[in-house]
Amino acid sequence: MSKVAVKAKDNIYYQARIKASEFNEIFKSRTLTAEQLNIHPSTLARYELGIIPVNQDVVILMSELYNDPSLISWFCNNECLIGKLCNKKNKDNLIAMKDNK
Repeated sequence: MSKVAVKAKDNIYYQARIKASEFNEIFKSRTLTAEQLNIHPSTLARYELGIIPVNQDVVILMSELYNDPSLISWFCNNECLIGKLCNKKNKDNLIAMKDNK
């Protein structure tokens, strides 16, 4: 049984890896997962601990390896500057439409 990374347990990238480990045991190990992602295990740990932002290329690869397309949507809505600006603009437009009624 794998240990739960208490400090990372609420991180979406950690959660996706652990969910993927139900189907592929490689993902139970940060070290083996990092090899699949072509990154250093400490880099994966820092991503999962929220210490450093995840590069968009890594998010795409995680999404593919973990079979979790929601990672890309989450990244675009929460981390990507363009995505955040688009969401804000859409929200502002919805508020303006509501105010015009």
